[in-house]
Amino acid sequence: MTFFLSTFFFIFSVVSGLSEISTNSTLLSLRCINPSPSNIAPHHNINPIETLLDNLTSVAPKSRFTTLTVTFGNERYSGLMQCRPGLGPKACTLCAKKAHDTISSLCGNSNTVSSWFDGCYVQISLMTGSSDDATNNVSNHSCLGRAKNRDPARFEPAMGTLFLKLRAEVNIATRYRFSYGEIAYGGDGKMNIYGLVECVRSLTTNECNSCVEKAVEKLMFYCGGENGGTVVYGLCLVRFDDFCQKTNLLFTKS
Repeated sequence: MTFFLSTFFFIFSVVSGLSEISTNSTLLSLRCINPSPSNIAPHHNINPIETLLDNLTSVAPKSRFTTLTVTFGNERYSGLMQCRPGLGPKACTLCAKKAHDTISSLCGNSNTVSSWFDGCYVQISLMTGSSDDATNNVSNHSCLGRAKNRDPARFEPAMGTLFLKLRAEVNIATRYRFSYGEIAYGGDGKMNIYGLVECVRSLTTNECNSCVEKAVEKLMFYCGGENGGTVVYGLCLVRFDDFCQKTNLLFTKS
């Protein structure tokens, strides 16, 4: 049985010179896969998801990225958690707590979980020996419902240019699989598009590039002509907006 939940909220600003302020750790995408009753293995009252969650969310705020493998009986589980680069210990801790509480509440009986929050990512998987992870190619999207953009003839080419730049930068070693930027469009050059690209850090350069390429294609298909949108595609996410909400910025000018 598969449980899938997603919701999107746009609260980012992309500018040069970054300093952390706050994040609401909004849930962006959650996928839970529950074992069939016949495949539930006894673990002497130990819940693998809860155990891995406790370990991941306690370590990740210190290191920003952590992986682990745990054995329960005859089953092996892998876990991964990362916080977005630029997120300080306090914000990472808050995101980790939100992830812990959300997954515990909605996916406590699952054996595979993949969850994106605005600021962190958590994945827990039952290791089956198969190279195909059930969470890798899951995608969903959300587009902003505001009025159409004011200059569509210039908007979409500018957005395409912006994401070409972000795709090139996301694999720079010092970016830790995260890139952001903005581009001006419109006849007066006073209107901006803000973009963000993020991959799970365990991906190779080719895997991240392929994931982002597919996510951008979906973003352009579903949200082209809109003022903003987000696509989560398995182990990466992309988003854009033409408006910075001043009250809920994840990053701001230093």
